[in-house]
Amino acid sequence: MSKESKAQWMAFWNERYAEPVLAYGDKANVFFQKELVKLTPGRLFLPAEGQGRNAVYAAELGWDVLAVDYAQTGHDRAMDLATQHGVSFAYEVGDLTDSARLEEWLGRGPFDAIGVVFMHLPQGEQEMVLQRIVRALKPGGHFICELFSKHQLGNPSGGPQKIEMLTDPVDFELLLKENFSELRVWEENVVLHEGSYHEGNGSVVRAVGLV
Repeated sequence: MSKESKAQWMAFWNERYAEPVLAYGDKANVFFQKELVKLTPGRLFLPAEGQGRNAVYAAELGWDVLAVDYAQTGHDRAMDLATQHGVSFAYEVGDLTDSARLEEWLGRGPFDAIGVVFMHLPQGEQEMVLQRIVRALKPGGHFICELFSKHQLGNPSGGPQKIEMLTDPVDFELLLKENFSELRVWEENVVLHEGSYHEGNGSVVRAVGLV
């Protein structure tokens, strides 16, 4: 992504997260909830965490959370949401595709779990970030991921409307499988109820992995 495109993308998210109503609601992603509750709390990394809904949920379960997003307004709303729920967690503002910053954040691991929920980056950058972050898992660590699939293109329930920012399950598994002793990746049609921007029928790629 060019510097100009990245600046526009950051401005887009800062504007969206500054809106009066939480863009994706105050409840954690349903798939993330379902998988995280199965695990024993430990250190958790949440890239592209937005307004903090997943971080709050995890903190309420007792996880030690490090969240990252490049929208300052996302951070600010996340801190407000944390205060409302009586929890706290670390939240860094910065660019996940900045290699030095990513290395700094991952250096706070290793992590017991990583949760990736609707992280939107161009394909090459998405692949780079995913490959880097899964290597920060401890032996026995867990990976939870939900992204929009390429079949989401044209659906009104959210996600980028650019094919290069959507996910193919076969390519996703090939990219990451060597990092895991167990990895399941599948595509699923779902009905989303996550605030005004994720509402209705959607097509997602889901993955769970064990190092």
